[in-house]
Amino acid sequence: MFSFGKRSPRTNPSPAGAKTWIPSRANPSQEFRAISFSKAQELNQYYLSQGYKLRFDWSALTETAYFKMPGPFHELPGLWLFGQCDLINQRLAELAICGIPKVYGLASSDVQLTKGSLVVSRETGKAKSYYQPDGSLYLEYYTTGNPGRPISAADSPRVVMEVCFSQSLEDALDKAVDYLHFSDRQIHAVIICDMKYNDPRKKLGFQANISLWMRPPTGNPDEDFPLDECQLGQADHAIEADTEDLAERAESIRSEGTEESVQPELHFSSYTKSGQAPLGIWNRSGWQIIIDETREAAEALPSNPQLTMSFYDVVRICNKAPSHALSVQEQMIPLPLQWLQARLVTQLEKDRQELKPAPVARSTTRSVPRIIGMTRRVSQQVSDAIRASMQG
Repeated sequence: MFSFGKRSPRTNPSPAGAKTWIPSRANPSQEFRAISFSKAQELNQYYLSQGYKLRFDWSALTETAYFKMPGPFHELPGLWLFGQCDLINQRLAELAICGIPKVYGLASSDVQLTKGSLVVSRETGKAKSYYQPDGSLYLEYYTTGNPGRPISAADSPRVVMEVCFSQSLEDALDKAVDYLHFSDRQIHAVIICDMKYNDPRKKLGFQANISLWMRPPTGNPDEDFPLDECQLGQADHAIEADTEDLAERAESIRSEGTEESVQPELHFSSYTKSGQAPLGIWNRSGWQIIIDETREAAEALPSNPQLTMSFYDVVRICNKAPSHALSVQEQMIPLPLQWLQARLVTQLEKDRQELKPAPVARSTTRSVPRIIGMTRRVSQQVSDAIRASMQG
């Protein structure tokens, strides 16, 4: 399946009058076109001064600023991702041959892309998008000699998450292209959680799906299996250093378990420079259903939903052992989605509770005279006691 991003109509074509937008649950997001990065930053500072902590993105591809007020539906997928760190780290420790790799999560971390070639910004002459993803996983290494002091693998996250609830799926996919192609290949994977009500007014027909996107395989091992400059000593390696070429091993890896029962889903960016081939991303995991209320009740909540990550979504092959690569089956790290599913069900109940009419208050008129009478008696007793003490 192939898709090209399609631009939906913008609700606000320019930043003029931007400060009149008041973030609220009824109007949680807004975007402003034809705005420079410096002006977008000023606008973000204005909202901060008014007490609003918003997620703030600026795309150099379109010179568009995007603000959203995160709510529970935005926050829960990121919390789920952070909750998977222990499971991911356990699997990394089992598979790693180079030190002890571990991931840690950050919410609303700032990601400044390092380069871009699709569009040149009028302000800077360079295209450097600035994003605040809904979740990020960063990689660090621990050594046997100094287990308490981690070594950062990169300034950029290895995995980022984007949640589609107030933003469109097309926008999130185009943003994923930006992440994956313009981060000096430091970002390996983008997790997209797409959620929506099919009937927003009545809050019916809720759907939540999740998928993991990466750069499509090229067949070039240098592109598909980039090496990391090793910062560790040989004592921190589980195998002897080698100098074998990765190409032969990479070919065998690609041939293992690559037969797909469905056509792979690819998305190509809406923004392509004239004469340049469109940049694409690959939905490696396929869309995994978390909740789908458009199905029969028995199928609305899958019993064991999971999203599968890969060891190489986080870790790179060590340049001291370039031919050592895991098979497809060895790479996989299944992440259970039951926690996220259960929290979304609870949030749906809360969200729909607001549609119900407020309960009619029970009449208390029959007990009021008694309460008033008791109050008067107590007040009289206090007055009598004070008067008696003064006379005494």
